[in-house]
Amino acid sequence: MKPAGFWVRTAAFLVDASLLLSILGAGLLVLILTPLKEQFLDTTDPALLLTPALALIAGLGILAAILYFSLGESSPDQSTVGKKLLGLRVMDREGRRITLPRAAGRFLVKILSFAAFFTGVAMIGVTREKQALHDRVTDTLVMELPVMDPRLRLGIGLAASAVFLAMCLFVLALTITFLWYCIR
Repeated sequence: MKPAGFWVRTAAFLVDASLLLSILGAGLLVLILTPLKEQFLDTTDPALLLTPALALIAGLGILAAILYFSLGESSPDQSTVGKKLLGLRVMDREGRRITLPRAAGRFLVKILSFAAFFTGVAMIGVTREKQALHDRVTDTLVMELPVMDPRLRLGIGLAASAVFLAMCLFVLALTITFLWYCIR
C-alpha cells in the first residue's frame, strides 16, 4: 500500500459528497421547506421563515456528514463508499482501523481543513505521507490499495466530479424553483 494522493482522495470525497447531497439535499428541502409553503404566502418577509429552515437543513446535513464519515472510516472496511470505490482506506500508523471517536474528531478537523481556504487539504500535496491537516492532527493515514487500474480510477474521478456538479445544480435549481413559487 502507498499513501493516497490529492486527486484520488478528492475523487473519493466527491463520490461521498454526491451521495450525501443527493439523499439529504433534495429530501431535506422537500421535508422542511414544503410545510412552510403556506406560511410563505401569508408573510410579508419570507426571510424570517427561510433563515431558520436553512439553518435546520445545514445542521442536519452536518450531523449526517459526521455520522456518515465517522461510521464509514471506523468500520471494518475502514472507508466510506467513495473511498471503498477508489480502493482507499483510513488507518492508524500500524494499519489498524481507527476508533469511532477518532474518526469523528478527524471529521471535525476536516471542517477546518476546508474552511481555511482548503489549506489543510492542500497539505496532501506537500507532506511526505500525503497527509491533510485532519490526518496530521488525528495521526491517521489514507492508503491506496494496489488493486485498481489508474485509468479506471481517473474515469471514476471524472464521473464523480460530473455527478457532484449535477447534484449541486439540481439542489440549486430546486431551491430557486421553490423560492420563486413561494414568493410569487
